[in-house]
Amino acid sequence: MEDMPRKLKPHIAVITFRIDVRPINSDNTLDWHILRNADLKKYNLSEKGQVIIKGANEAECVKKVQEMMEKI
Repeated sequence: MEDMPRKLKPHIAVITFRIDVRPINSDNTLDWHILRNADLKKYNLSEKGQVIIKGANEAECVKKVQEMMEKI
């Protein structure tokens, strides 16, 4: 596999994200209070998350990332 071009090798994408859940004020502005891990725990969530996407090659990995982002 060492002689294989880089784009043909298996690839992995790591997408890291943060979740902010906060109230909306009556004037449609966002409240300053953000739910923290302790608050989110009762919903089985946390403030941060990570998604790992694997592909057999560069193109497949990127395509899977694009498809996931479109769904979001």
